[in-house]
Amino acid sequence: MRTLGFLIVIFFFFSCKKQESLATSTATKSDSLILVSDSATNGNAKKLKIDTVFFSYDEKTKLNDYALISVLDKKYTEDSIASATFKIDFMFKKQLVYSHQLKVKNIDNGSEWYGNLELDSISSTLKTITLGYPACGYLQREFLFYINPKTKSALVNQWESMSDSGWGTWSRVISGKQENFIFRTTSFSPKDDEIEEIGRAEYSDSIEFKLVHNRWIRIYKTPKGKVYRNEIKSFDAFHKIDG
Repeated sequence: MRTLGFLIVIFFFFSCKKQESLATSTATKSDSLILVSDSATNGNAKKLKIDTVFFSYDEKTKLNDYALISVLDKKYTEDSIASATFKIDFMFKKQLVYSHQLKVKNIDNGSEWYGNLELDSISSTLKTITLGYPACGYLQREFLFYINPKTKSALVNQWESMSDSGWGTWSRVISGKQENFIFRTTSFSPKDDEIEEIGRAEYSDSIEFKLVHNRWIRIYKTPKGKVYRNEIKSFDAFHKIDG
């Protein structure tokens, strides 16, 4: 029985890791920097926590393209649920390229920032930044940015994802080019509670994003908010194709 229990734990661990790779196949975890500056009011040292989100693991190039995230405002409810306003500064070769403010509600304690490049694992103007607790079953807030030092940068799209051991709902860029791509939402859930090896895959909100004259245009290729295709697949077959 002990051996069986161990195998079950291993199965769920790798299933969860498999699902994480769907949303952030090249995701890099944020580092925290503590900057010390003089307070303008009393001259005392003031500490400011800044998260640094990298988009590459390459030690030689990761400092060429990264984001600095600082907290502008943070509030807690009576249940200790946090809401915050963040400022994201995108840096390219140590120069500020674009700044954007995000307001996020109901943040799980212990949440972290992650970065991911879309369509190209080495260099891409499409970058997803994710905020969430780094474990299965927790809501992930995801923000897709177009960052180009030579033209106008922008927040292109934002959404929420959640997965647990390979089951759940997530959205991502699935094909195209960096200035004209297809984005889609996928849900995968057990078809039968008693047979966890078989699931139902549902696809919805296939959207084309296109950059035209420095403006992003959103074109729904399928009816908004409605499932346009579903399939019955085994757990392994689904993740082999969709992963």
